[in-house]
Amino acid sequence: MIEILLSRPPPCIVLERIGSLFAPLEVLQNLNDALARLRALQAETLAGDELPAAPTIVTLSLDRLRDSKRASLQRAFAAWRQARAHITTRNVTEIATSPVFGGGALAWMPGRDRCLIEAWPQTYEKYGDSPLDNFLGCDVRDLPDAAYIVPTTRGYFAAASSQEPRLELIEALMTSNDGTRFWCRYERLVLPWRAGASDDFVCSVPLVRLVRRC
Repeated sequence: MIEILLSRPPPCIVLERIGSLFAPLEVLQNLNDALARLRALQAETLAGDELPAAPTIVTLSLDRLRDSKRASLQRAFAAWRQARAHITTRNVTEIATSPVFGGGALAWMPGRDRCLIEAWPQTYEKYGDSPLDNFLGCDVRDLPDAAYIVPTTRGYFAAASSQEPRLELIEALMTSNDGTRFWCRYERLVLPWRAGASDDFVCSVPLVRLVRRC
């Protein structure tokens, strides 16, 4: 339901709770309010304080890049096309740190069947209680929060396989450095880079849309 609302937001959302003697109707005019309410209902069905770790991911049309609100993604897309999606070992670091690509994540996809951390997003200061450098080169399946990271890298595998960029909308539960949790909705442009016949890199260019406390 959350995926449908994110991809095709209606002008009005009516929530009806079925399964009890009292099933009130809730009418919400705002998409953010509707998603917040669904997340609250979702949390009520889970044990204790547990909240879903896996993010909601919606694939968007690349036509949306034409919107002026996505100017930063447009620039990254244009730079990727100008470079003809080609990368060498000498300019991998430049892509990871370049403001054109938003300082997003960079992954190495050897054989296009593994996803190894090449560079963390510049918004990261540490990974849990450990320095970021401790996890460079790690397979995403071996990371402490694999329940969140692995689903987000499915778009990486799809981009590396097709050699085509992808635009995605993600809603995820995140944890700040002080331990507080928040919902973050962001778009990301996933760009594949060729480094050889079967040696690829993928970078993710983020664009935050909404941050909401739990």
